[in-house]
Amino acid sequence: AEQENNGLDNSFMMGSGGGATNYEADKALYSVVKICIALYYDTYYIEMLKNDARERLLKKIGKRHGAVVQMGFGLHMGKAVQGAIGSERKLDATYISEAVEFAEFLESSTKKYGLKMLMSDAFWDLLDPVNRRRCRKIDQLLLPNEEEEEYLDDLELVDVSEKLDLYTYDMDIEALWRDDVPDKGASVRDEIASEEGSDRNATAGGNVISSGTTQKITRRMQMLKGSTGLSGRNLMGSSSSRPGMVRRSSLVRPGSSKASDISREAASLRSSNLRTSTSLVDFDYGDLNDRGVPTVMPTLVLPPSNALYTPSVWNSKELKKIRVRFSDGLFYQKFNEGLQAYYSKDWEQAKRCFRAVLDRVEDGPSRYFMMQMDEHDGVPPRNFLPYGRI
Repeated sequence: AEQENNGLDNSFMMGSGGGATNYEADKALYSVVKICIALYYDTYYIEMLKNDARERLLKKIGKRHGAVVQMGFGLHMGKAVQGAIGSERKLDATYISEAVEFAEFLESSTKKYGLKMLMSDAFWDLLDPVNRRRCRKIDQLLLPNEEEEEYLDDLELVDVSEKLDLYTYDMDIEALWRDDVPDKGASVRDEIASEEGSDRNATAGGNVISSGTTQKITRRMQMLKGSTGLSGRNLMGSSSSRPGMVRRSSLVRPGSSKASDISREAASLRSSNLRTSTSLVDFDYGDLNDRGVPTVMPTLVLPPSNALYTPSVWNSKELKKIRVRFSDGLFYQKFNEGLQAYYSKDWEQAKRCFRAVLDRVEDGPSRYFMMQMDEHDGVPPRNFLPYGRI
């Protein structure tokens, strides 16, 4: 994968060949989870900057909560056409298709919903049933045909337009170092039982059909026929003001002079699915900087080659802990009730449910729907449809 540099967006595209077999979708989702955790290793991303450049960056994002580098991900499945676009002076290998465009749309929509990742129902369908239950449906959208939209009224559009569901995999990464979170999450069986309501209620709210939107071209993604698309957003700069406190941490880059010293450790990491040198649950993080990020992190070792995947990776202590807040049986239940009430025009009930969620945890989708209702003074408009619109 490589960052897009065509002036369209600070984004990049990655792909995974192999279609729907061999846990391809689960591997893509797991990769995103691991990337989201690794983004909190601030020193890794800023250590190569000059001191003045580093200070300017930290001052610029001082009031923004979270890691220095923040990204959003769009996960979608589809086909793409490979080709070269450009001129004799600049030629880029590019993949173009509706699936590519839709992955870009999902990535850009993470800002709207306040999430780290979004996945389409087409991608969600490819996940292992256990992982499907771990995902949350956060919205249902209408994809009207632009030509037909001009001649049809709203009710007719609902009948003829394609519909799709949007899902996310909820993560509370800062739970790894927060004191108010238990060291051990619920058992996998308890987690699945608490999230089954998300699976049942999510599929009850809308039909499952997928299509492409938005008009963006991405660069250098490894996307083959029937591949799994994975779009990322680089949000390096944002707010301003207070500088964050960053202390150097130990890390090793592939191909560095220390590579020979960690060959055995790297082999162990491949078999244990890329864990850091110290468990993220057991590590003593010490103080947090002004952005809520630990000033000291365990050693981050990047894999020199492909890592092995087994379904057991989802049972690690790290992944359990970042899911504790969402595995009590109430989070998914209240959100699903609120989503159904919202599209059923019962906005009073929807507000109660979304407030109940927000009282427990800061949740982007709940906040989004509350803002939508506030914009209309809590009363559904006359032309309100049971779907969001793209």
